[in-house]
Amino acid sequence: MSASIISSRRLFNLFRYEFSMHRVFYIKSIPGLFLLVLCVFLLFFYRGAGLSQFSAMYYTELVLLIILGVGYSFVDLRNKQSAQVYLSLPGSAMEKYLVQFITRVVIFPVLFTIIFILAISLAKGHLSSATTFYNDDTTQVIDNLDIKSMILIFLSWNKPAITYFFVFGLLGLVTSLMFAGGIILGKWNSLLMPLLIFLFWLLMFFSLIALSWLVFGFPDPGSELFTVQFEFTQPIIYEGVPLFVVLITGLIWLAIPWICWVAYLKLKEREV
Repeated sequence: MSASIISSRRLFNLFRYEFSMHRVFYIKSIPGLFLLVLCVFLLFFYRGAGLSQFSAMYYTELVLLIILGVGYSFVDLRNKQSAQVYLSLPGSAMEKYLVQFITRVVIFPVLFTIIFILAISLAKGHLSSATTFYNDDTTQVIDNLDIKSMILIFLSWNKPAITYFFVFGLLGLVTSLMFAGGIILGKWNSLLMPLLIFLFWLLMFFSLIALSWLVFGFPDPGSELFTVQFEFTQPIIYEGVPLFVVLITGLIWLAIPWICWVAYLKLKEREV
């Protein structure tokens, strides 16, 4: 059988190798995530946080998981000895890529969501149904905190459809960058990739500032010196959504498969 054909047997063996070699990491991660969610939830609750704050807690922890968990992809390629063993394993580049993608990009977020639900359910079960916290004019009752609403907070948004594509496109873009960075940046990925994303954002921001100065001149009020003077709210496409937002959203979604493809090519390059 050609190594270029995806084999379920080889995939199974690669999954078994992954979880066998890194079982300590996975064993430590599960209780660690559970305790993290539990402690942060209780901290938010006793500070009188509302549903939107708990939802922000979930997505913030999810992004941290993406940085630390998804960014841990292709860990066997981070030193010469383990890389030689990993690259010599029976299986095509696509099979090894799929194992990493499913383990990091698919299983990690799903596992975190399950742990999040279990941790908060445990906290709610051990707190009295009458438990309240008073903070100024705010009253929080434990039974009013619906876990589904925390996770699916976007279902309550009254926004144009493009908003959902934009927000989840950004999340997908960060995930794909962290995944690809695992093989491109190696062991420094969880530090360097977020830093590179931040620096790229700063570059784009200050490029717009510089273009604003060139086109419109320096603003008279000193407080508006670093204000982008370009008008991005026109033209309107539909439902009050400007063309600029539509273009950016489209570019984000085009970038996601391209970044994943670059990671695959980099893995094939390592096998040569």
